[in-house]
Amino acid sequence: MRPQGLFVLRYHWLSLISILALASCTAQPLPQVERTTETMIGEIDPAGWMVSSTYASPDGRRLAYVIEQNGKQFVVLDGKEGKRYDGIGDHSSFFSPDSRRMTYSAMQYGVWYMVIDGQEIGPYRAVEAPVFSPDSQRVAYKILLEQGTAVVADGVNGKVYDGVISHSILFSPDSRHVAFIAREETPNGDGVMFVVVDGKEGARHELIGENSLTFSPDGRHVVYRAFDNEMQFAVLDGKEQRHYEGVNTINPAFSPDSQHLAYFAERDGSQFLVMDGKEGPPHKKIFSPTPQFSPDGKRVAYIVEEQEEKYYAVVDGAAGKSYNEIASFNVTFSADGAHYAYVARHNGKQFLVVDGKELTGYDGVGTQSPFFSPDGRHVAYYAMTGGKLFAVVDSVAQKHYAAIGKRSPLFSPDSLHTAYRARLGDSSVVVVDGREQNIYDLVLSEITFLSSNEIQYFAVKDNKVYRVNSRI
Repeated sequence: MRPQGLFVLRYHWLSLISILALASCTAQPLPQVERTTETMIGEIDPAGWMVSSTYASPDGRRLAYVIEQNGKQFVVLDGKEGKRYDGIGDHSSFFSPDSRRMTYSAMQYGVWYMVIDGQEIGPYRAVEAPVFSPDSQRVAYKILLEQGTAVVADGVNGKVYDGVISHSILFSPDSRHVAFIAREETPNGDGVMFVVVDGKEGARHELIGENSLTFSPDGRHVVYRAFDNEMQFAVLDGKEQRHYEGVNTINPAFSPDSQHLAYFAERDGSQFLVMDGKEGPPHKKIFSPTPQFSPDGKRVAYIVEEQEEKYYAVVDGAAGKSYNEIASFNVTFSADGAHYAYVARHNGKQFLVVDGKELTGYDGVGTQSPFFSPDGRHVAYYAMTGGKLFAVVDSVAQKHYAAIGKRSPLFSPDSLHTAYRARLGDSSVVVVDGREQNIYDLVLSEITFLSSNEIQYFAVKDNKVYRVNSRI
């Protein structure tokens, strides 16, 4: 059984950072925050505010959240209240990738509507959260009709099926193609699954792996994991690849340049990497869910669990040092692919391993770490010692906080600055280059660098919502 990490993961929704300079980097003086401006965009009623439904747009400039009032729910966008409904559906976000569009599902009088840019579409018996294409021009979502289930893409209802697998709708990176997994009943009651790409149905299979449907980065290829006759295999552009044993080991991944396809497979009790159809060395168990390519596509890595209390990383085909545990599910590469890192545990301490070098050990190091800076010269992780959470910057421990915002640290585009939100008692504060800014009741959103010298975020103070801009 895989041992549990020492880091208490109840803090996983908030991340604590440190920035560690690599060998070639030296510490820089910390600049002061020059000017902070607050713009009030609305007021909230704490009793009716549905905090979990609060979303900032990808560019950090817009804010939307749901309010429940007098038995009705409505979306507030940039401080403006929308139409009242009996209910608003659950979503992972309301905004399109370019932050210009917004869509959500809403229920009124027992039926559901999709609200896209303020326009209601429906009614439907039920709907699933919508999906935007990467270019933000297209929207697709699953609907339930009396006859069955269908996918609506670009405002057009598709063919009705016995079922469409939840959350399987996927646009290609170039936004030209849309795919999903459909289900068809069979006389024996088992049913079959198949992939539908741009309305064209693929081969029927007993089962298609959850979350395995993947487009190549250039949008020209599609792959997924299928099961038939107790064997599993990848299906690339409609062609079955070699069949293997095991369950759930095949989760295909394309290289960033779309030139390579890799996945893990199993045979005779051993698991191994399959790269472009060629099998790598056998392992007892591969811990990573998918192979991890470097951003330049030239390197690949994964984590192996060879036996209990014996884990190691494989990078570029070479096995690294064994540890009692590797807490990271996979290796993280820097943007230029030159560096890699993961979190390991040995002899009761957790530490970051960067390019094979072990850094300072702590009681715990967060598995969401590490985060490399854009230039690859700094790496960030969050740690805990003696029950205290703190950031370490250039090997110097910063102030202790109850928690720090998820997806932290956030580096500026030029890699010279960092920012994160933190919990300070009953209040929240944003920390820029190690210095605290204004204190608020709550910092709502993650921080966005509008430029290398300006950040923006949303915060609440005395039940008022502010857009906060700070120049560094």
